[in-house]
Amino acid sequence: MADVYYTEVMHPLVGGYFGSLAEVRETIEEFGGSLGEIAPEHPEWRLVEHTRRLLDGDRQADRFHRLTYQDEQHGDAERWAFSFAAQDVLFNGVPIRDLDTGGWDEESPLVITNRIAQTFWTSPDLIDLAEKVVTNTRGNVNDQTEAIAQYRLDAQAAAAAKAEAAGREAAVIAAASAPRTRWQRFREILFGRD
Repeated sequence: MADVYYTEVMHPLVGGYFGSLAEVRETIEEFGGSLGEIAPEHPEWRLVEHTRRLLDGDRQADRFHRLTYQDEQHGDAERWAFSFAAQDVLFNGVPIRDLDTGGWDEESPLVITNRIAQTFWTSPDLIDLAEKVVTNTRGNVNDQTEAIAQYRLDAQAAAAAKAEAAGREAAVIAAASAPRTRWQRFREILFGRD
């Protein structure tokens, strides 16, 4: 479950890579976990209530950014990826709002987690909590859209520079390993390798 928690679900969810709750559920199940339904009578409902109290007090998300997917037509929908942590609660998700209707998609990938026990829960009530996160955080300096775009450009440039350096190194090694004539070997003895 640690792999699911740290690398396969929460980070991609915070990064906005999931487009629906079904995708989150499938990924968790691939790693032997499950995404349960949480309701007021559930013992873990305290996670939702605790998060609600903090958001009613205007707490903001720890990570929060506006997303535009590559295949998204400009103006189709709003997507706000966030991560909200408090004590043993993690609330992560990508609330998706249809701009035509103004309503939030109930299949938005939203997950609340008891990070001590590493259990995953979802509920229609999480849409309301996600809307509070967006309301509390929207429009402030926490919007990381430009920073994320720049990070991607920097990562691509670094990868290209690394590939170019590896190519140059391979060319130098190939040149040094190439067969040399008797005359070249004689010159190397006298003058060193060029």
